[in-house]
Amino acid sequence: MVNTDRKPTRWARLRANLLPALRLLVFGVALGTLDHIMRQYPLKEVARALHAVPVTAVLASLGLTLLGYLSLIGYDVVAFRILQLRVPLRSMIVPSFVTFAVSNTAPASVVSGGGVRYRMYRSSHFTAGTAAKVAGLNVVTYAIGLMALSGLALVLHPEALRTFSPGASRGLGAALVAGVALYLGMTAVVRSPVRILGRRFQVPPLPLALAQLGVSIADWLFSAGALYVLLSAQVPVPLVVFLATFLVGQAAALVVPVPGGLGVFEAVVLLLLRGGAAAPAALAALLVYRVVYYLLPFITAGGLLLARGVRTEAAKRRPVESMAG
Repeated sequence: MVNTDRKPTRWARLRANLLPALRLLVFGVALGTLDHIMRQYPLKEVARALHAVPVTAVLASLGLTLLGYLSLIGYDVVAFRILQLRVPLRSMIVPSFVTFAVSNTAPASVVSGGGVRYRMYRSSHFTAGTAAKVAGLNVVTYAIGLMALSGLALVLHPEALRTFSPGASRGLGAALVAGVALYLGMTAVVRSPVRILGRRFQVPPLPLALAQLGVSIADWLFSAGALYVLLSAQVPVPLVVFLATFLVGQAAALVVPVPGGLGVFEAVVLLLLRGGAAAPAALAALLVYRVVYYLLPFITAGGLLLARGVRTEAAKRRPVESMAG
């Protein structure tokens, strides 16, 4: 009989103890940095910058946010194709939107998003295992787009990482792009599932891997664009500089499992933009972005979940009422 009661290895125990401490440390440093930057500017300046955000910029940000959430549906479309699951596109729109609106805002996004996805797709005969596979594929899709765009941005604008020399930043960017190329090359030659850390992973064919990359790049560009139109309306920032800064901030926010990287993303962006953009204007753009890209979709998703729950309860009562009548 195989012993399934294996004790965790020393590395597993060390990782379990160190990761929470490391994340807490990063979060603390980020909040401290944000507090240090904001102490230099009166609250009135930030309020004035908020009032100065043009309505047209807010509307443009809303439009790009809508396009961004529509592109997120592509994550599930590609994942279902890889797993050879037949789900009509019209049946994906609401579940995908709700799942990503929750996972973008909630802590432990992979776990929370996976649970919402399982609940939303349960009527399509989804199992918890299937939901976990879809979530895993979506993480890969999310990562390769981030790596590709971050790599290109660092190669084109190595000064985005001020703690590294331009040569080191370009080297990191080239390594990220090479990682994506390696993944695409693997999908072109590997046909059977691969085993990594004791788990089997389905390798998609090259056309679907390219679809993963395209969907992820569209997602990142739309989400970055929703902030860029808010920021550039007040402070001229070159697009490549902004994109590199945005992606570094998002990558840093992934380290700390707080809702939407709250505080971490803002601290990194403000720190990297110092000297290139006025902090009050940048913070005003970030605050509006939080509302437009995170809060409004989250509230909408909550309303859709509530409506779904009401319809489900009404459907359950209908047979009982007809039998009683």
